[in-house]
Amino acid sequence: MPTTDQDARALTYLAKRLREETHGANRWDEAGIFAVIAKRAGQNLAATIEAVTRHAADATAKTPGAINRPFTPPPPSEQRDRYLPPKRGEDCPRHPGQWATSCGGCEADTRADDEPATPPRAWDAGDAPTGIAACRAALAGAKTEGEDV
Repeated sequence: MPTTDQDARALTYLAKRLREETHGANRWDEAGIFAVIAKRAGQNLAATIEAVTRHAADATAKTPGAINRPFTPPPPSEQRDRYLPPKRGEDCPRHPGQWATSCGGCEADTRADDEPATPPRAWDAGDAPTGIAACRAALAGAKTEGEDV
């Protein structure tokens, strides 16, 4: 199905809206968008729609002329794809390696009704005797009569 003048007007509106909603993208002039899309009249409508939407949503495309170039996706952000474990003092005292503010272990404990909903009182990571005493107290509470640990 070929692209028509009416399709070009609709795609111009769509491209302008996408540019407004794309974070970090500069605005495109409506007349410039229409001029680029109108040159694609008679070409495959699906290919035109794909080119317009991909480039309009790409913050690195500076002008509407990008619609006529092949689309190459921007490189993924390293921060978005990388898991960052919590630093000392930011992790859950009950479930090391989990963020204290969003601990999956505490969430599971809460759902199972085994543990209180809030994380336990954190102790200073450098205070080894207090940590050892807390661990021993937790183990002593877990023992039942006649059981050797």
